Formats: sequence, structure tokens, C-alpha cells
Amino acid sequence: MNLQTRFFSAALFTLGTLVAQGPPPPHGGPEGPGGPGFGGPPVTGAPFSATKTETHQQTLSDGNQIQETRTEKIYRDTDGRTRTESTMTTPSGTTKTMITISDPVAGFVAHLNPADSTAMKQTLPPAPTGAPKQHKAPPADSNAPQLVKTDLGTSIIAGLAATGTRTTKTIPAGAIGNTSPIVETREVWVSTALKIPVQVTSTDPQHGTSTTVLSNVTAVAPDPTLFQIPSGYTVKDAPAGGPHGPGFPGGGPHGPPPPDGSL
Repeated sequence: MNLQTRFFSAALFTLGTLVAQGPPPPHGGPEGPGGPGFGGPPVTGAPFSATKTETHQQTLSDGNQIQETRTEKIYRDTDGRTRTESTMTTPSGTTKTMITISDPVAGFVAHLNPADSTAMKQTLPPAPTGAPKQHKAPPADSNAPQLVKTDLGTSIIAGLAATGTRTTKTIPAGAIGNTSPIVETREVWVSTALKIPVQVTSTDPQHGTSTTVLSNVTAVAPDPTLFQIPSGYTVKDAPAGGPHGPGFPGGGPHGPPPPDGSL
């Protein structure tokens, strides 16, 4: 899969993911500060708007380098509603804009297509109650990846105070036919005030380096109309199977492939 296709698949995967705003998992899953791909409850009382820039760089075996960049505008209001605007070029060369609005107050997520003024709307599932489910640790395996987390302390990132964590994942030699250990790193800086990642860097020798950064961060409430479906749009219910089901953009039995194990 070339990088342009990977970025487009990542965008479709982001479009089809319900929006929440907690810190990202240590590895895997799309990154979208204040947007899709995050677990946990909505963040309230911390509105903002920002520009998110994702860059992926890969060095081929002959030394050639490929770099792809994608930019999004992201918004969150005081009640935890979010909006993500993404414009990209598809593998066929056409330009496509996708907008995702998540409203945890009204209980829906909507995917807007400005090209034909349509909105695909889906009811958000109820928030889980009770204690989180405990998962049993997998049995010890000498070939299992080894994870080490390092606290990086605090720093000023994009003009915001942030706390950093580095996760190092080591795949032992021989685990997947590799002659030497494979080491992947992921560094995440999360704003203490806004509770969103402001900088994420993932380095993976199999797939390259991916960086997500926020810029133009404004910690004020965005225009309320940004979180509403425009009156002129035709609203459709999400197809059976949810956002990854047949009929949804990029959907299929299991939805579009997620981006490679970085962003």
C-alpha cells in the first residue's frame, strides 16, 4: 500500500470512528487531538480550535524517501461537542472534504459531505456504566513484544503546558522472522489544560516516522453553528453495521483498513 493510499485509508477510518477526547492508546489507532480515534468520555469545560498536521515519512530500501502531509481543522466546545474538517486528495487524484461532528449532548455523530450537502447520522451508544472490565494478562511468551513506558516530565508544546510519555515497543529477534530486535517508539505530549495530545511522534523501522502536531491553538469557544448539521443538508441514517458497515464511505464487512501501526 503506497503512502497516499495509506493516508486516504487513515482518513476514511477516522471518518468512520466515533469521536471522544481522552488520551490516545500507547500504540496504534489514528491520532486526532480532540477528534476521532480517542477513548474515554467527552472532555467538557475546555473549548478550543486548532490546526492538526500529520506527516508520514518513509525511507525505501534504495534510499529514496516518500513524505505525505495531511492537515485538519479541529474544534471542541464547552459541552464536549467536536468537529473535524479534513480535505485530502484521493488515490485517483480528486479532492475530497469530509466533516465529522460528534454531539455527546444530543447523542449523535454525523459525517457531512459538502460536495452533495448530505449528512450520515448515527446515534451514539450509551456511555458505559460501572467499573471498567478487567482483562486478564496474556500468558508469558518469549516472542511477545516488550513495552517500556518512560515519563518525560513537562514541557511547553505549541504554547501549551504538556506532560510527555514515551512508549518503547521491542519485538524480539525471531518473533516475526526478524534476525534482530525491532524497536518502535511513540512519544506523546498531552496538554494539561485541554487534555488533548499536542504532539505525537511514532518511529517504526517497518513503516517510517509519523508526526502529529497542533498549531494555531485557541482556547476559546468556537462558533456554535460549527457543531450543527446545516439546515440545507439531507440527513440520512447510518447504514446497518454502523460507520464501518456496507454503504458507508470506505465501509465493508469490517470497514477500511486502519493506518499502519503508528498513526
